[in-house]
Amino acid sequence: MLFSEGYPGVLTHGDLSEMNFLINPETGHLTGVIDWAEAEILPFGCALWGLENLLGFMDMDGWHYFDSYKELEDLFWRAFDDTVGEDLGKKRRIISIARKIGILFRYGFRWDKDSQQRIITEEDSGIKYLDAFISPRV
Repeated sequence: MLFSEGYPGVLTHGDLSEMNFLINPETGHLTGVIDWAEAEILPFGCALWGLENLLGFMDMDGWHYFDSYKELEDLFWRAFDDTVGEDLGKKRRIISIARKIGILFRYGFRWDKDSQQRIITEEDSGIKYLDAFISPRV
């Protein structure tokens, strides 16, 4: 489904986290995005783990969504739909699958010192993100 004709491949940052945003401290406006070393073309949705990161925060007790996360997420999708100008109703299932695949690639693997990729274990911090982002929200 993700590689079928008509489903878009998009430029994906690869590390779109709050630490790679440049913000004007006076206005709060985004002025730039840095660290494009992991950029690649992927099926749309594979980088939606970045949206999840904007909807909450991680601490020693695990992931916590902000009280307003649902409104923020709805605002994102309304703005996205308005910008794209297309009803994505039929593609929402595929986007959801791409989102989960992206989350698994982002948090389900780690690079060892010798640059060998490995699956995470219970001791890795990524397991908390997987629990939060793959499990149904309460």
